[in-house]
Amino acid sequence: MKIYLYSDIMDDTPQSAISVAEQLKVAGGEDVEIHINSCGGSVYEGFAIYNLLKSYSGSVKIYVDGIAASIAGVIAMCGAPIFMSRYAHLMIHSVSASVYGNVQEFQRMMKQMLVLQSSIVKIISERTGMSEEDVNTKFMDGEDHYIGAEEAQKMGLIAGIYDEEGDTPESSDITTVYNFVNNLRTRRMLIDDIKKVGAFSGCATEQDIVNKATELAGVSGKAAILEAENCELKKKLAEAEVARLQGIVNEAVRAGKIEECNKGAFLAMLKADEANAVKFLENLKAKTTARAKDFIKDGTQPSEFENKTWDELDKAGKLVELKEQNPELFKSLYKKAFGVDYK
Repeated sequence: MKIYLYSDIMDDTPQSAISVAEQLKVAGGEDVEIHINSCGGSVYEGFAIYNLLKSYSGSVKIYVDGIAASIAGVIAMCGAPIFMSRYAHLMIHSVSASVYGNVQEFQRMMKQMLVLQSSIVKIISERTGMSEEDVNTKFMDGEDHYIGAEEAQKMGLIAGIYDEEGDTPESSDITTVYNFVNNLRTRRMLIDDIKKVGAFSGCATEQDIVNKATELAGVSGKAAILEAENCELKKKLAEAEVARLQGIVNEAVRAGKIEECNKGAFLAMLKADEANAVKFLENLKAKTTARAKDFIKDGTQPSEFENKTWDELDKAGKLVELKEQNPELFKSLYKKAFGVDYK
């Protein structure tokens, strides 16, 4: 069985601990491959997945297809053999978090972060053979540390390097690799779906599918069933193209370059003139997320949610946005409104 951890590691997503647990239950002790292309996510969710893989009764192999950054990189170090594609990267850095509240809440968050970081340091130390002190010095300095496949092999982190079949990314840029791997998987899934359509069942490659589609389109008086299959192919190709463009827009949102509410407009721009739209997105500056030190420095919280009640945010339709941007404030307001903790 193959389990894909593509995109952010978060609850209520296909990359959640619950989803992984359900898939491992279905595997029932059989060999599993964990394929990773993720920029990170929730530390707690990541630790849960790490422990699930570490305690799984069957054989586990880790494949870093593109990026295994932050907590996704920690998951990769669950004790199973790691294999990296030639253009893949691991990324290790200090634990980061956002917090809203008074001095005591900042202090509590800092203690939690230090505990989490200590656990991550121990995992990396056990995997690399480095002392915990050396891991802290080298990797927990506030910077992002990217490790390519060849360097990871020299460090003894991975068991081997593999080459993906077909195309390769245009550059080794992290965003380019991340998007390339996501699009590659979408394309492969599409090809598998097309092969299930009767007339294309004998096609072994993408070119075979294109040739078959051309042949069917040129046959006059084709049977109704062939016409339906051709329409199905066009539909799937169109869906794949939309999914590819949506991937570009979603990555721009994740990078903080555009707002969630502007996704539709940028998707339309990509459909109309992809080359210029991509250049425009590349030139946009990402909006930085304020960290704890920023709040301490100027004493302000530049948030549209400040001093708002649960009912006010609910009427404004901002609760979903609040949950995504500031889950701690969301939980605090929920408890004030309903008298119980949010679960």
